[in-house]
Amino acid sequence: MKIFLATLMSLSFVAYFSCAHPGKVGEQPNPGDIRAVAVSDATSAPQDISLDDYNKKVTSDKLVMVDFFATWCGPCKQLRPTLDKIADAQKATLQLMPLDIDQNPTVSNNLQIQYIPTLILYKAGKQVWRNTGYTTEDVIMAAIRQNSN
Repeated sequence: MKIFLATLMSLSFVAYFSCAHPGKVGEQPNPGDIRAVAVSDATSAPQDISLDDYNKKVTSDKLVMVDFFATWCGPCKQLRPTLDKIADAQKATLQLMPLDIDQNPTVSNNLQIQYIPTLILYKAGKQVWRNTGYTTEDVIMAAIRQNSN
């Protein structure tokens, strides 16, 4: 029973602090949907990236943090300033790669991104950390410190 309750509480946390895509990844949300809001800084995200290009980008001398987001996702918008701050402070050792799931359905589906924001940290092309849902700067920095050389 304790395991069931812990699992239920964990799922509740992810559901509260993340956005489930309203349809299949790659489909745009209905404009009448309350979640369909614009984000001005989403233009920096690469669009229509292939799996091969994705794998090349995450294979780097630096740590690479991929931010899977959508323009209509509230927690994604809340997390963006934190990620930008971390990327600026860690630019010698970290590369931030924002990836809009609606513009990149192949990669998002292949990596089974079902909730956003999802952050994936890569070291030399290997996934070393993954977080789904809104998180704090302290948690992200701990993951970066743990995986720095």
